[in-house]
This record gives sequence, structure tokens and C-alpha cells, in this order.
Amino acid sequence: MELQIGKYTARISVLPPIHPKFRITPEPAAPNSTDGEEEQIEAEPISGFTCIIGYTSGGGEVSERLITCRSLRAHGTGLTIGAICHAAKGFRAFRVDRISAVSDPHTGEVIGDGSYFSRFAVKSSDKARAPSGGWGLTPSRMRTLVAGLNVLSFIARCDGYWHALEDEPLANFIERLWMRKDWEGQPPVAAILDHAKRLAPDSSIFFASLETIFGSRSSTRLLISSVRELIEADGIIQDQETNWVLAMQQHQEEYYARKGLLGSI
Repeated sequence: MELQIGKYTARISVLPPIHPKFRITPEPAAPNSTDGEEEQIEAEPISGFTCIIGYTSGGGEVSERLITCRSLRAHGTGLTIGAICHAAKGFRAFRVDRISAVSDPHTGEVIGDGSYFSRFAVKSSDKARAPSGGWGLTPSRMRTLVAGLNVLSFIARCDGYWHALEDEPLANFIERLWMRKDWEGQPPVAAILDHAKRLAPDSSIFFASLETIFGSRSSTRLLISSVRELIEADGIIQDQETNWVLAMQQHQEEYYARKGLLGSI
């Protein structure tokens, strides 16, 4: 079956239901407000992380923002998050030192303040095997793990509902990736699964994450088997799941063609 992947590359969001305690007020997008960085999507440890932030603007205005993170960059002595702001319906930059609270959008739980984001910071001077602060993994390992989690969470949410039976395939992916890559120690599966449930990647992050995974044949094989396990977990294979698996297959073929490699799902 030939799939025209273009219809799937437009930004498609898979946001979870928002807890009623939050009041997210849509705001009109300002002219020329979209940063060019938005189109240069790369898989990062922070990619796909979705939360509600309490934010104070430079003018002193306090608001709650539903954001899906894309990047974390140094800003002077602090950090700046690049994210899709769902109130503004566009890309925005948020200074971490102006974030007073970080909350889980689905449960309403406050999980930290602006310092919460430091766990995603990856310094360019980090050595290949230096711990990054994320589950004891190096930056490259964390990118690989989060890329896989973003793909799986996207597939889990693409039909509009994350079924409880879909938790197990994600937990299996975490354990198998850890084992196959021979990473040190035991994976903190519960903590990583909690993070996975806070991921709400859009289709741009989905495809960027696939490219990170496709760079390794072993990671690719594991992800493919995990996707199959995931879509079969609740006993019903939805049309949306089938379409996105086909899009994933076509993207892999295009990736291998660009790299001069052979292989397909």
C-alpha cells in the first residue's frame, strides 16, 4: 500500500485531556511571532515533554501555559525552553527562571518549579559517557530512550486515548532497550514510564524521533516490535494506528534511501 506521507507531516498534536483545575486562555498569535527554530526539529531529551507552567512575562503578567517542549538552550547564566505554546498556537521561548510551577496537565499534580527542567540540560562539553542527570544516562543514551518513548507515546495517543493496557509495551521497551544496549544498572522503569505519560509529541517530533532511532539497526528492530506490541495491546487496532505505522514504514524507507542503506520495516 502506497501512502502519501505529506498529509501526516503537518503538525498533528496528541495532547492528553487537560485537568479541569487549569484555565488555559487562547491568545491571538502575534504577527511574525514564530521563531525560525521551530522548523529545525531535532530529537532532544526534553522533546515532547508536555506540561502546564506558571509563567511570569517580562512585563510582570502571570499566566498558565500549556506547552510541548522542543528544545532547551543556555540563556546567559540560565536556560530557555523552546516550546509550542498551545494557548498562542505557535512557537515560544520561555525563560526557566520565570517559571514558578510545573504541573502534569492530565492529573493536575505539581511536579516542580523551573528547576525541574535542569534534568534535561545537555551541555556541549559533556563527555560521551558523562552522566546527564536523566535516569543516570549519558546524553546520547537519553536521546535514544526519549526518542523511542516519543514514538510509542504518539502511537498510543493517536486514536485519542491512552489505554491502561498500553503501559506494559512501553515498560517492556524500556527494559529491553536497557538490556540490548548493555547500559549499566537497572532501569528506573516506573519513573521513566511516568515521564512517557507526560509526553505529547506532535508529528514533527514523531518524525524527528524516528530518525534518531533509525540511526541504529538494533534500536530500529526493537522499536518496530514494540510498536506492534503496543497497537495490539488493547485488542483493537484502530485506523489511526494503522495509518501512522504505514507513515513510519515509509519514513524509514526514505531515511535509508537518503543514507544509501538497504532495509525496510
